[in-house]
Amino acid sequence: MAHTSSSSVSDADHAGVAEGGVTPMASSFFTRIAGKLLLYTVGMVLLVQILLFPLLLAECRSFFIQGRVQAADLIALNAQGHPGKPCQR
Repeated sequence: MAHTSSSSVSDADHAGVAEGGVTPMASSFFTRIAGKLLLYTVGMVLLVQILLFPLLLAECRSFFIQGRVQAADLIALNAQGHPGKPCQR
């Protein structure tokens, strides 16, 4: 039969851990200037990425559509230059 006794964890094992499972050193890092600067930098980088990503997508879409228009223009010029013959791609 399996051993089912539970081991109790003493308060000495959790010395230095604040309530909520966060160590005091980790919670105080974000209140100091270095932590605030890190959070500000990460936030600004994410904000810039969010603002520039749609512009990048729009530029790629514009290049794609421009290429399609040029291809259609060449096909139309080919059709005008050879009346009576079917266009070949």
